[in-house]
Amino acid sequence: MNTIFCAAPDVREAFEKKYPVRARRLKRIGVTISGLCPLSYTSNPLTDKIRIITASNKLRYYSKARFYSEEELVEIITGGWDEKWR
Repeated sequence: MNTIFCAAPDVREAFEKKYPVRARRLKRIGVTISGLCPLSYTSNPLTDKIRIITASNKLRYYSKARFYSEEELVEIITGGWDEKWR
């Protein structure tokens, strides 16, 4: 499952400076930390063919992303995608 965390560039830089070990671990396990606005990221024609899940009400409203609570997202990310999430 591709996992993308979106943060403003200065927030991303501060995170990488304050938590270099965690930032490297996220990259190593395949998490992308994007400097793009989530809405810009999901408004791309290339994302039309993929499922996008979010805990953001704003992103859910303005994009095709499907909303889940933070607890549900953690379960999906750590437990995998199965029929109960469809």
